[in-house]
Amino acid sequence: MKVILLRDVKGTGKKGEVKDVADGYARNFLLKQGLADVASSKKVAEVEAMLANTQMASELDLRRAQEVVAKIDGQEVTISEKVNELGHLYAALSKDTVASTVKKQLKVNLDPAQIMFESPIKETGEHQVRIEFPHGLEADITIQLTSL
Repeated sequence: MKVILLRDVKGTGKKGEVKDVADGYARNFLLKQGLADVASSKKVAEVEAMLANTQMASELDLRRAQEVVAKIDGQEVTISEKVNELGHLYAALSKDTVASTVKKQLKVNLDPAQIMFESPIKETGEHQVRIEFPHGLEADITIQLTSL
């Protein structure tokens, strides 16, 4: 029996695939558990259209991420913070502060979770920060940390 998998099924296939499986396996497990649906020509066409839309959305997301990476990679932002007499911050620089500064200075919205510090930034000076994007893309920016 030909079925369309509605979810990933270990040992059988991934969501959206059309598989030819034993009739008993289809009736007694896949269909009963809601893991698959009988593959009619109409349903196969619907699944193919859905997969094509998902693929186009993924390609669009990749292009947008590439544009943002090209815009910010190698850029420098300046952040001013209060420091003590030794030039150390009272608390480490936060990812939220970096994200809001990048938004103000480079006009790019970042999720603070995308920002990766090699180690906590606690001193004034120049620091490299990596920004991770979907699809395995990365950008490096320089933070010029100054005292207020």
